[in-house]
Amino acid sequence: MSTTPNPIVFISYAHEGSLQQQVKALADWLTAHQVQAITDHPHTNRPPEKGWRAWMQHNVEDADLVLIVCSERYKNLFEKREVPDDGGRGVSWESGIITDDLYNARLRNRRFFPILPDGGDRQHIPVVLRDWDNNHRFPSGNERILSLIRDEIRIPTPDGPFQQRLPGELGGADDTRLQAREGEVIGRASEVADVLHFLNSTASSAAVCGHVTGSGGIGKTEVCKAALKSWLSQHPMLRAFYIAVSDTADARMLLFHLGDAVGLSPDTLAQTNTLQQLRPHLPGGLYYLDNLEHVAESTGGMALLRELASLPGVRLLASSRVALDSVLGRSIAVDRLDATSASALFAKTWNGRETLDPAEVRTFVDRELGGHPLSITLMARLGRAYAWPKLQERWRQEGTAFVKTRKASERLDSLEISFAITRQLVAQETGALALWQFIALFPEGCREATLEQWEAISGYPDARLSLFEHHILQQDNGWISMLPPVARYALSHVQDNPSGDDATAFCWADTRKTAYQYFMQIALDGAQTASSENATRSRVRCAEEMWAIARLLTADRQSATPDNALPKQLNRLLANTYAFNVLAGLQALTTMQDLLHDGLSSKKLGDLESRLGQIEQARQHYDQAIELYQQEQAKLGLANALKALGDLESRLGQIEQARQHYDQAIELYQQEQAKLGLANALKALGDLESRLGQIEQARQHYDQAIELYQQEQAKLGLANALKALGDLESRL
Repeated sequence: MSTTPNPIVFISYAHEGSLQQQVKALADWLTAHQVQAITDHPHTNRPPEKGWRAWMQHNVEDADLVLIVCSERYKNLFEKREVPDDGGRGVSWESGIITDDLYNARLRNRRFFPILPDGGDRQHIPVVLRDWDNNHRFPSGNERILSLIRDEIRIPTPDGPFQQRLPGELGGADDTRLQAREGEVIGRASEVADVLHFLNSTASSAAVCGHVTGSGGIGKTEVCKAALKSWLSQHPMLRAFYIAVSDTADARMLLFHLGDAVGLSPDTLAQTNTLQQLRPHLPGGLYYLDNLEHVAESTGGMALLRELASLPGVRLLASSRVALDSVLGRSIAVDRLDATSASALFAKTWNGRETLDPAEVRTFVDRELGGHPLSITLMARLGRAYAWPKLQERWRQEGTAFVKTRKASERLDSLEISFAITRQLVAQETGALALWQFIALFPEGCREATLEQWEAISGYPDARLSLFEHHILQQDNGWISMLPPVARYALSHVQDNPSGDDATAFCWADTRKTAYQYFMQIALDGAQTASSENATRSRVRCAEEMWAIARLLTADRQSATPDNALPKQLNRLLANTYAFNVLAGLQALTTMQDLLHDGLSSKKLGDLESRLGQIEQARQHYDQAIELYQQEQAKLGLANALKALGDLESRLGQIEQARQHYDQAIELYQQEQAKLGLANALKALGDLESRLGQIEQARQHYDQAIELYQQEQAKLGLANALKALGDLESRL
């Protein structure tokens, strides 16, 4: 590309047909656009003074850029595939110069570019030039050819240094996590401005914090998202993290959310118990903590928030249903919508066909719905099912019934009434309420495949229709989720025991049955002892959904009629999977132990706590497991617990205790003829003896373990035992 005032361009072509006139027209057009285009046309009658060969060589060598008009004849002459008869000598000469230049430049080309006449075939471009073909054609593409001559390649330079984007980091104002749920935020200009004022503040303190409070579904998240979107559009280089805090999160869980947002591995997260451990991994920037109230109300929650707010370089924006003034400063309150905004939101989301009286709508949304945004959208989306007068009648009927269930001091909650009316409507679709409660188990939502599998198990393929129609469920790129207040409403009814007359009530017995069937189905392959691709895939999927399993168990524990048969089956299937997601596994197992009071849950809790280095808790659970297995007369489980306790004691250097537990486990494995467990215990005992320098005993136990692994075709165990024996022999 040339930067001279009038770039010099030489056009090389073969004389054939009308091409000579087309090339002249191109040269004339370029000349009219301040390009010095050189062709042989001015020498039609008088040859160049220096002679044709020197003229061609000098023009090829001296031109800023050479345009090569490719045709079938030109390609054959260029590649020496056609012997010139009485013509073509010029192309042969020019092609030799061009090829020599490319050869000497090691095929780094800034000057030679193929072009085609309109209708030309790209197969006619000589092979050596095809790497620089950008499909330039003339005369239709004359402007592009002019750009080829004139324009320099300019790679945009970033305004700041490269920073890898972390999982929770927002990718600017256009990040999909900041898109408004209804397409726009109505009636919150003042609140958005307040949050923006905080975001744009230049306070000199090390930590600048702000938070937004209000009841569930009032619009806190939408206000924060709108403010963040505006702020990042003005300051695209600033770092901001979006952290959706789960509904049941405590202080420990908030640490997990923060670590997950900055890309820490599951193993690192599992061993992160304090903010000081997490601090080196937290980059400076703004952290938006959405749905923070449960953390604030948990043990140690406020202390953790206070510590987080004091970190240099870290700014906090939080939304919460409870006030956090003592930690994060004055609240930015998000309350009911004003009547005008409430009416506008109702009109935007109304899906009925009739035209409504604006005055009636204004009265209804202001006085009846109390300006509550989620109540407004829920009721507006019932317009297809209820005529306007009927919808108001249903609201008042349900509101009257609802008040009778409340104490006199309690206020009427419009959101509860809206949920109740919506529930009664979607209940007309068989299975819809069970699906509502099932999806509520997934704190972050679930994949489309999960919903499809639930449909296959339950036999309710159409249950989703009414839930999507009334926006109980929402879908984004195959990911299905619901708002936290919607999930909370469904899971607040697991204690209900509906009578046969109320077909519109949630029935936890129905929900739990299909939910357990779903989780047992995905856990089945992972329960196999032998390693396989299917087993690994099953464990990974169960690990990903372990938080949903924990929520299922929590809901089951709260139900009026718990049944332990299904949790017991699921517990056995998940025995090999809990460790794949240690934090969620701990929560699920703790609840499982509360439900079952069995040896397996205690033993697995001990395994997880041992992995986390929580020694006393692990020993306590192993002791509890041993006692429970003895009561259950479950010798194999007892052997496993004794072997695990032996491993713990061995790590702590408690040699005699470890040996005693191994010996007891070995005896029980022999009684039960459990060869694989016996092999594992013998190998562990061999490791202990090897460390103590008891060479012959160690060698003997390794040999016994190797023989058993071979019999069981347990390749991984066999490999470990052979390596241990090899290490022993190497030391000798």
